[in-house]
Amino acid sequence: MHRFAERNNQEFFFFDTGDLVEGTGLSDATNVHGEYLIALANYVNYTGATLGNHDIEYNDTVSLFSSRFLPIKYGTLVSGNVKAQDGSPLSVDFQVFDTPLGHRVLVLGFLFNFPQHSKNTIVLDYFSLFNDDQSFFQKAMSVDKVDLIVTLNHIDPQGQANYFNTQVQAIRKYHANTPLVVLSGHRHVLYYHQYDDNAITIESGRYFENLGLVEFCLACDGSFANLTHEFIPTSLQEFYSLSNTTESSFPTHTGDLVKQVTQKMYNDLGLGEVYGCSPADFSTVTAYNDSSSIYNLFVNTIMPIYYNRSLSNTPYMITNTATLRYPIFAGPVTKDDIYSISPFGDKYMYYPGMNGAVIQNLLNYMNSIPPSSHLGGTRSLCGEREGNLPLFVGSNVPLQPDALYDVILAEYDAFVAHNGLAKLYPSQYFPESVYPGLPQPLTSTELLVRFIATSWHC
Repeated sequence: MHRFAERNNQEFFFFDTGDLVEGTGLSDATNVHGEYLIALANYVNYTGATLGNHDIEYNDTVSLFSSRFLPIKYGTLVSGNVKAQDGSPLSVDFQVFDTPLGHRVLVLGFLFNFPQHSKNTIVLDYFSLFNDDQSFFQKAMSVDKVDLIVTLNHIDPQGQANYFNTQVQAIRKYHANTPLVVLSGHRHVLYYHQYDDNAITIESGRYFENLGLVEFCLACDGSFANLTHEFIPTSLQEFYSLSNTTESSFPTHTGDLVKQVTQKMYNDLGLGEVYGCSPADFSTVTAYNDSSSIYNLFVNTIMPIYYNRSLSNTPYMITNTATLRYPIFAGPVTKDDIYSISPFGDKYMYYPGMNGAVIQNLLNYMNSIPPSSHLGGTRSLCGEREGNLPLFVGSNVPLQPDALYDVILAEYDAFVAHNGLAKLYPSQYFPESVYPGLPQPLTSTELLVRFIATSWHC
């Protein structure tokens, strides 16, 4: 793409808005999430990249980024409000570069106010950055002769629109008409919005299913001209067309090397291992009570098998409807499939002795507030839910108002439940702990492996 742009007197930039880890076996089947994937990403010639919330969830993963991710070394990892716990930078606060055609580009990066970051990181308050006279933002705004501003944001452009309104307004105080491209991520949707004649945002979906392409000219007066955007499916045919190549001319030496390394990693991790064979398709979008719903399967069949012991009361399971990322298809289910469906390392928590009326009020509350209000406490914040599923679902157990239940849910969801209970019942204390009675905590990934291996024989 760089060569194609140069031949046509154009410039090409390639940016990433975060969440490199958490997705497939290549990302998460390693002892440290991202161990193999970061090595693969180092082959990518990023113009700039930023950190997402999943990149800073685990201490080991953050340490891996810090020691091995080449964009840190090259100064192209940009994040103004994510720091190491000791205050030292994990990235540059902003980036400035001059292009071969003589344009000066300013790049900034931001993460939303994510409270569940790893202990070896700090996430500075996003909104304070724009009001602090000593912050990096003021230094960035003082850079001379900027022709284009690009911001890399792991922020929901719809549910967290106030973040972008604040950002655009703050930049416009210093650069009233400078072309501004606000690249957004985190919601996992295809989205485009224009703030003014010279400011746009675009989010390009999820899981490398699409690329977002923004094309424009810089007019003599410094404004956008011929501004267009499109979402390109990530197929080889589309890549041939985009790069003006053919099946024979598209491969590069680096690309062939990455393909070989990827296959070796895949084999080394045993990602093709078949755990069992599904008897049917289970969808992420089907209505919860439908027998083909993956959430119905998970909450009402799988979880009760492993989380039904050492409890005094009837177990009641809760999960958010963004945690299972891919369907299960009828037929063989591999190790890589499992990680694609559920890559997260959450332990399961429980609230003992909660009455049915409290549980129902809690579910109603958790489903009534906008996803962005959860402040990262649920993966539903990302908008990863599909169809018309509620944000949270619970066991198909009739809740009797005065009966007692033991509520079981993943760490991420327990964070939202904790905040909800504090809001609904400020004078009451609800004890919360790691689920008891197991030799070691099971993650959702391990639950799926155990169930499929023992219940779905091929």
